[in-house]
Amino acid sequence: MTATDAAYDRKLERIVALTRDLVLIPGTHDRVAERKRCYEFVKNILEVLPGIDVQEFERNKYPSFVAHPSGHTTPEILICAHLDVIDHPDPETYRSSIRNGS
Repeated sequence: MTATDAAYDRKLERIVALTRDLVLIPGTHDRVAERKRCYEFVKNILEVLPGIDVQEFERNKYPSFVAHPSGHTTPEILICAHLDVIDHPDPETYRSSIRNGS
């Protein structure tokens, strides 16, 4: 295994861990505090990355942000995502599992 392979594996492990943590937050429409916790979770991760700026917005009491490379406020590509999830009565729904190493 090369140093590049090891670095890639560490990044992949971190992405999987962050994704699993994110899935645990039931940020539904009715759970405003959980939606806010999910928002803050992702924003806090992005804010500490070197070379990333985060601009926050709010519309109809829904917070949002745009994360972009420092100094590039009008990128050529914009990827949009939402962090809220649908409501489900079974809390086990907000769990993840790893099968066959991925």
